[in-house]
Amino acid sequence: MQKDFFKNLSNELRNNHSGKKSYAPTFLNEAVIQKKQAQSAQSDAWEILESPKRLSRTYTFDVSTRVKEFVNEMIDYHGRYHHAGDIQINQNSVLVEVYTKDLNNLTELDYEYAKAADAIYRDTGFYHDKF
Repeated sequence: MQKDFFKNLSNELRNNHSGKKSYAPTFLNEAVIQKKQAQSAQSDAWEILESPKRLSRTYTFDVSTRVKEFVNEMIDYHGRYHHAGDIQINQNSVLVEVYTKDLNNLTELDYEYAKAADAIYRDTGFYHDKF
């Protein structure tokens, strides 16, 4: 199997996850945020923090090379979609926080960012697996 097959495949799938082009962020009201939080509560570990209202999640990794791959993939995402979160690295864990800085609040772009970060995290677990 070709080197980096899974990495290339996961990048391709993520890049084609939707046919949407970038769009202007829309402010989400409190009811929509609560609904989204309830929908995602079962599937992931994202928290909503205040001042400013933002999504936050810490990812843990078994080896430092996966930390590097995750961060590199997130930086690629930032460049591709022109929406960046804050990333803090602490040994084998990465704290990711995201909100729309222009509005100082959560928007649909932030929830899409969170989904992408979760997909990247899952994918990086397969990058060095051997068959």
